[in-house]
Amino acid sequence: MLPDRAARALPLILLALLAGLALLLDRATYLPDIANGLRDKAPDLRIKDFRATAYGMDGKPLYVLTAEQMQHYPHDDHSELSQAHLIRTLPGEPDLQVHADKARMASGAQQVHFEQNVRMLRDAAPDLPAMQLSTSRLTLDTQRGSAQSDAPTQLLHGGDRLNTTGFDYDHRQARLALRAKVKIRYAPPQR
Repeated sequence: MLPDRAARALPLILLALLAGLALLLDRATYLPDIANGLRDKAPDLRIKDFRATAYGMDGKPLYVLTAEQMQHYPHDDHSELSQAHLIRTLPGEPDLQVHADKARMASGAQQVHFEQNVRMLRDAAPDLPAMQLSTSRLTLDTQRGSAQSDAPTQLLHGGDRLNTTGFDYDHRQARLALRAKVKIRYAPPQR
């Protein structure tokens, strides 16, 4: 009698197992796809010999940003540049250039984060000597007209040499704040 009951219950047990498996498969389709997550962080756009220009109200270029390659990442809408070069040509001011092995910027943001072998050069002006700055990290905010770094930095300004770890520079107020480990070698003007 027991085998007869088991024989009648077996199809019901199998049906319950199949229903449970179907439910499990249905739930599995809603699990996040790990490969999709990795794919989301891949660039959706690559441009070789990238060039972007920002123009002023008079139609003249204010900033030109070039790179050997630009990659755009859609997951957080940022772009990464290799061998980045920024040229600022504001009216009435000496040209400023920034070179770096890498740069990163968010879409629509006015900040450019330069990394690895960062060099900033400002041309001489009638009342200002040329300037050279070397560091490993530099954030340039084109909207505010500011630059900052938390890395060791060397600045050559005419005959003056300055070493510091970190600085904040506000171009509009012509204010330079040095953060730490400051060493200055001052070259008095020639008479």
